[in-house]
Amino acid sequence: MKEHAVEFADLWHHMPSKVERTGGFWLVRAGRNLAKPNYHVGPKQIDCYGLHFIVSGDIQLIYKHEVVLLHAGDLFCLFPHNTYEYRIASDEELKMVWLTLEGPQMRELMRAVGLSLHLPYRSSVVDEAVIHLLQEVEQIIWGEKPKW
Repeated sequence: MKEHAVEFADLWHHMPSKVERTGGFWLVRAGRNLAKPNYHVGPKQIDCYGLHFIVSGDIQLIYKHEVVLLHAGDLFCLFPHNTYEYRIASDEELKMVWLTLEGPQMRELMRAVGLSLHLPYRSSVVDEAVIHLLQEVEQIIWGEKPKW
């Protein structure tokens, strides 16, 4: 992982082909991090849907004047063109994996998994099956099995 001011992180960017863009959604970025004690992101907006999977640790998410504490096993989504802020919320090591997607079916897909602009997080949904899938994605993208 590359060292940054507030984290150690690997980032991956993808330019979807015309064929990929004919589908309902496609992956444009992915990342994984290990946060430093001063980890803080935002306020920020993105133009896609950013799904963040909390592997370990705690994070404070701020959106639409709401503040929520999220933990390992939780998931949150940054919806396009909305302002979010998040920061480390405990002394426990914070690790996250994120997938950034776009496409015409993303809003409906988020609704189907229970995420919305008014409730952009889900608690206790990152179980062993999801962890295994995230590890598979990491192995495909970075060519190595994650150590977590």
